[in-house]
Amino acid sequence: MEPAMKAARITSQTLYTLRCPDCQQELRSQVTIAAWKQLPSSLSCPLCQRNVRIPEHPEGGSMPVWSRDRTLDLFRMQLYALQSTIVRPLAKYVLEVQVKGKHYIACVEGYSHEYYLHRVEKHPLAKQVDLIICYRHTSCLRQRVLELCSPSGREYEAFTAPNWFDIEQRGGRAWAQVFVGALLAGHGEAYTVLEQIREESPAAYYRYLRRTAELTAHKQGHPVAV
Repeated sequence: MEPAMKAARITSQTLYTLRCPDCQQELRSQVTIAAWKQLPSSLSCPLCQRNVRIPEHPEGGSMPVWSRDRTLDLFRMQLYALQSTIVRPLAKYVLEVQVKGKHYIACVEGYSHEYYLHRVEKHPLAKQVDLIICYRHTSCLRQRVLELCSPSGREYEAFTAPNWFDIEQRGGRAWAQVFVGALLAGHGEAYTVLEQIREESPAAYYRYLRRTAELTAHKQGHPVAV
């Protein structure tokens, strides 16, 4: 897994910031081309413990974005390893599937937090969906999650956050993304933490309330196709 990078140009020198592609934890900052050549072949993320491969050149180190189409293609290729079958499609990204002998109505997403971004719960098929198939689990959902980034897949029970997530260790965009998902899913512990945030930082408290309101509101235009 290669790091996500952000480049900044200062005078004639380009500096790179390396982040873990899973949790966005900063691994190195202000890395020059010369310093890049001295980096080890991989770095361990201190937050999620994932081993992140460092490419030989920064131009080859951008993180690919996993769309719904790419995730669906990957799921089809990994059916045997995942002990899964596609029974029938119900819509472009909604499938009737069997996973390890259990029957599900699954919705395909690139990343699990996109379930909220796509307002899937506003769709007529939403009440039938009890499994989210994604490349990377990046949220907390009411449904079970099947993550495809490892060859044999990884399953998460409903209301379960990614393994690296610690609700008590606040901070960072990736943490906030999972936390907002837990609020939207109605996770009780998330609301307990939200009350603590309200006492410690009213600005952060209202920021989380605004974000959850945005993700539950109807968007103008056509609904997303599922």
